[in-house]
Amino acid sequence: MRPEDEPPDDAPRKLVSDLRALFPAARVPAEVDEAILGRARATLAARRRKRTLLRLVPLAAAATLVLWLALGRKERDTRRVASADVDGSGRVDIVDAYVLALRIEDRPDATEGRRFDQNGDGELDRRDVDLVASAAVRVGS
Repeated sequence: MRPEDEPPDDAPRKLVSDLRALFPAARVPAEVDEAILGRARATLAARRRKRTLLRLVPLAAAATLVLWLALGRKERDTRRVASADVDGSGRVDIVDAYVLALRIEDRPDATEGRRFDQNGDGELDRRDVDLVASAAVRVGS
């Protein structure tokens, strides 16, 4: 019997004995008790795993998005650097801006103008030279 099942000291003995006869103490076999506890533990563990997964899914999605953006940006930067490498040296430096400025003075034809156009406006002008010079400073630092 558990302590909370004990009758109060001032309860009449006859009442206590009659109640015990009507409601005998139910004994739960140890196997049944362990089976119930095992199932409860399994259910709680499954809930914990599910909760952990639900927390990890947004984190994984955010990490994937950041990685995708970072790789996409690197690819775009690589293309921009390749187009800004006017002299073909394999890197963007101030010489590329200088060579581009000289080409502007030579009055390039429309095809060459589009080929070396850096800002996408269809013309080879001072703004393109400024973009290459800016890229040279960023890449070098």
